[in-house]
Amino acid sequence: VVCLCGEHDLQIWAIQHPGHPVARFAMALLRPVQALKSCNNAWMHARRLKFGPNFCCAGQVVLGEREEVERALLAPQARGYYLGQTAFISSHCPGDDLGQRTTFLLAMSDEGAGGSGDRSQFKACMERYFFGSSGMAARQHDGISKFMLGQLAAEYTRDRSRFFNKQGPLEMFVIRYLTYVLFGIELEGEDLEVMKRWLCGNAGIVHYMWPFGYMYNKRSLIDQVAAIYERAPALQMFEDGVEAHAKMTKQELARAMTAVIRIAGKTGSFQLLETILGGKAMPNYDGETTGSIDVAEAWDRLDLDNRDEVKRFTLEVARLYPPVNVVHRVASEPFTCDFGGRAGSFP
Repeated sequence: VVCLCGEHDLQIWAIQHPGHPVARFAMALLRPVQALKSCNNAWMHARRLKFGPNFCCAGQVVLGEREEVERALLAPQARGYYLGQTAFISSHCPGDDLGQRTTFLLAMSDEGAGGSGDRSQFKACMERYFFGSSGMAARQHDGISKFMLGQLAAEYTRDRSRFFNKQGPLEMFVIRYLTYVLFGIELEGEDLEVMKRWLCGNAGIVHYMWPFGYMYNKRSLIDQVAAIYERAPALQMFEDGVEAHAKMTKQELARAMTAVIRIAGKTGSFQLLETILGGKAMPNYDGETTGSIDVAEAWDRLDLDNRDEVKRFTLEVARLYPPVNVVHRVASEPFTCDFGGRAGSFP
């Protein structure tokens, strides 16, 4: 069927007929393979050039027209267990002990799109104790943070050949800095070893991914990480039973943060930093010269005291090599989009 129709046309048909046995079989083969490929920005760009701004990939409809993206982002979102186009195992994502409610924000729908309202309340809890807390703001500028940044700068100047290595200066800085600024924890001893096992490299994310996570279950390690977070100074004044936080418990918050830090905090931040500082080559986009850009040379020419210049450089690097190139949503009603001049309607 793939040879006769082409995989793209097959996917359009399969998404339109999700219950058909052929569609289910084809999607079972294509989804995991193309989901992994979709992490490659150059590969996704090549599909866009071939099929147009809207195309199918990993059993999903990818909408790339600016108006569609803007409309989707501004409206309430219905979500499922996905990171971009990669399916996640729901039971491997954070939640309560009984499995009665999830605290995995990426899978929770907004209240205006069928959600219970817990998502915004859980998010408010995270912002109170971490992202919007006065303690976090103070730690960003205290002596410990400045010492970490000074060490990082010295290592970058001294030996770039090992700067980007696994468990090298940059990766260890990201782990230590995030853990200190957000949680107030200065990692050392066994706690540091636990965090290294969870956060170093990209293997930890496999725990969540379908079907690979069934063979790479890290539940025991995640419980150890959550226990460290529960003891954090940032949570010493935690209040239980707060209605505005959907009665989120300290344990639920700590478990939710294990996923936030693993997926977004460490992986996303580290990739962007690695690219900005010249440790990662730009994607070689078809028809472009991005692959020949010497990012390190451009970074070295920046005036680091000019914050606007640094900001614009950072945003341009993120545009050319975004750590996240796809965000998902679940269609809550039938829709139609254009595929290179041909309309496609989906349930």
